Amino acid sequence: SLELRTRTGNIKQSGQWTVPSSVLAECTMGNVTVDFTEARVTTREIEMRIQCGSGNITVIVPHGWNVVMEQVTTGMGNVVNRATEPADPTMPVLRVSAKVGMGNAKIRYPRGNHHR
Repeated sequence: SLELRTRTGNIKQSGQWTVPSSVLAECTMGNVTVDFTEARVTTREIEMRIQCGSGNITVIVPHGWNVVMEQVTTGMGNVVNRATEPADPTMPVLRVSAKVGMGNAKIRYPRGNHHR
């Protein structure tokens, strides 16, 4: 599994990387970006756990991915899933559980017009 943890710093996992079946993104006050756009996925389903104090976690998924919000808990913060287009059944499934205090967790598609 991959664990990305920061207190006040910034972590960005992007480019070409191999995705394990389990990913943890955790921040206290910092920022974590996990970009799956160019990643190599070897598994059908990815379990993603998001834990965020007052920082920001951004998850970028390719068009066609199925994002399933499983367990979401927030204090004063926000969890937003913008990746809500109909899923392509041949693409991976990202199962997300999120625990956010005052921060923000956002799941979105890449910016710009890379769509089909």
